[in-house]
Amino acid sequence: MKSRTPIIPKYALRRRITAKREKRSEQLKSYKKDVVITRQDHLPAFMTEHSSRMTYVKQMMFMPGDIVQVIKPGPDFGKISRVYDTNRNIGIAVESVGEEKTTILPKSHWREGQSKYAYTFKGFIGHDDVRLITTVQDDKTGSMVKVAVKSLKLGEEYYDDRYKRRMRRRYVENAEDIAIPWPDPVDEVTEGALVTPYDIARERTFFVTDATIPPVPPIALDSLRNKWSRKLKPDLTEDEIARLTPPKMPLTDAKKAYLAEVEMLRQQRQALEDSGEAEKIREKTAELLQKRIAAFQKSKIATEFSA
Repeated sequence: MKSRTPIIPKYALRRRITAKREKRSEQLKSYKKDVVITRQDHLPAFMTEHSSRMTYVKQMMFMPGDIVQVIKPGPDFGKISRVYDTNRNIGIAVESVGEEKTTILPKSHWREGQSKYAYTFKGFIGHDDVRLITTVQDDKTGSMVKVAVKSLKLGEEYYDDRYKRRMRRRYVENAEDIAIPWPDPVDEVTEGALVTPYDIARERTFFVTDATIPPVPPIALDSLRNKWSRKLKPDLTEDEIARLTPPKMPLTDAKKAYLAEVEMLRQQRQALEDSGEAEKIREKTAELLQKRIAAFQKSKIATEFSA
């Protein structure tokens, strides 16, 4: 005898189909998640969900001149050195700490003793990979001692006359009575091949002698701005207008009949307005509505009294 194919009830078949759909949906979700994570590796930090951009608190937690200790496990663990640069997206640069990297520097940027264009330097490390080393006063002895601060917290704003800008005070986290001062600003470079002396930079060589003479010579405008910029064009050319104007599409018979009917109704309404018939129709409509409203109110009052 030939074996018969078992008959599957409809409810069991529905369950199987539903289970397959749910499984397929879960697979698609996991696939999309993997694709998004893979694509995020090639996107800027601010466009990804797991953005590596540091917040305002982390950005300003360390400044050049701070003494920090490396707490990240590795060959530099425990080293104490000075911060000489900060970057809100990458981290901080600490002297003699970090992975060695090589870059090409132009001759005008060569360091003292450098003889080759290839320059090797220590890379940046994360904000969370270091802790601050500072000096505080001991309450018992009154002497100044060095301590390591595990975490910091920013407080109220104030104007720092050394940095010439508004900053936020920083405190030891969970001990807001202990304030940690910011380091002194790093001295600006005042001499070098790329530095213009202050006296020359402040020297004025142009004086306005007539209100009709523009402050910038017309011959110098092309070197200060893009003369081909579209924003400087007062009007559009004929070619640009032709490109920006969409072509007129041909109308169908139904569309033509509809537009003709709309135009006919508009002309009828205009004729009624011009002849005064429209105003008469409005007055008759208003009188009819007043009568109906009055009749409805009378019937409602009579019903209430009878009840």
